[in-house]
Amino acid sequence: MGKYSVSLKDIAQRLGISEMTVSRALNGKSGVSEKTRRLILEEVERIGYRKNSLAATLRRAKSFTIGVVIHSLSSNYYSELFDGIQNYAKTKGFRVLLGCPEEDLELERNIVEAFLRRRVDGLLVAPISGDKNIEYFSNLARSNIPIVFIDRHLLTSPQIDYVTADNIEGGFLATEHLILSGHKKIGFIQGSEPWCCEVMDRYKGYKRALEKYDLNGEYVISCPESIKNQEENGYLSILSYFKQNLSLTALFAVNDNIAIGAIKALKKLGFRVPEDMSIVGFDDISIVKFINPPLTTIFQDRKEIGEIGTEMLIDRISNSNIEWGRKILVPPKLVMRESVRRVNEKASEIYQDTCINNSINF
Repeated sequence: MGKYSVSLKDIAQRLGISEMTVSRALNGKSGVSEKTRRLILEEVERIGYRKNSLAATLRRAKSFTIGVVIHSLSSNYYSELFDGIQNYAKTKGFRVLLGCPEEDLELERNIVEAFLRRRVDGLLVAPISGDKNIEYFSNLARSNIPIVFIDRHLLTSPQIDYVTADNIEGGFLATEHLILSGHKKIGFIQGSEPWCCEVMDRYKGYKRALEKYDLNGEYVISCPESIKNQEENGYLSILSYFKQNLSLTALFAVNDNIAIGAIKALKKLGFRVPEDMSIVGFDDISIVKFINPPLTTIFQDRKEIGEIGTEMLIDRISNSNIEWGRKILVPPKLVMRESVRRVNEKASEIYQDTCINNSINF
């Protein structure tokens, strides 16, 4: 990527006004109507414009501080991710500042701006799904401010480096495990963010497995309400779906929290897991070892993802000439527990030959 950054001219052209008008508004000078000034300031905030002097300062002066923007530390998943970030940063002499926007797009942008004012050397961001901040992050990268997406990425910002689990492979492993256990009608519980890149990739893995084994039925299960709480989303998704559809024998949930809610709903409906309904999750969060039954799931190494993302960022901080658009996918693994039933002896034999080599147990 070149070193192009948004200029006064770009802002002027977007709004159909002169560069001088933009300059006067940004410098607080008279001669600009309040309406025009407000439009200019809104556009500046939307696209992440900053004066060249600030970008230059960020490139020159090392603070040995990294700004990290992730959803929350309330979940085991993100706390492990942050451990990986902090541990690696410490070995390289960097401090870490943390901000948690809790899925609030405006707060996400405000946290980043606050970090930049603190003169962080670079940014590690698990971006919130949606397109509102795509141009904002892209302009940060165009201004040569070091940034790496971690755990998540935005499909329309391919120029920004990112590291995440190989979610297509993970979705494939989960679905293949169910198929090799003898199941043919397998539902995919997509959760509250079906447009999220990682969710879409897990769905692609699900479809790839169905296609490989010549299974035509595709059953996508969604929540009838917009609910961000993952357990509740999984719970309501299953209650709604099984009011009219009773033909499935297995489920692949897009994450473990969705799976936990789904299991509760299945029990409420009178299903036994795994005797009547098998289920596989994704993430391998710590609690799923202890639920009833212990959940078969896909493990992704959060600490490794955190370490790799931090290494990528520090590399970019140290060498601004590194090409943009680097992508690292961390291999997932199937973790076999007790939530999947093998439906017949033939399936058990195929399972032993094919699936066992790609899994771990606990």
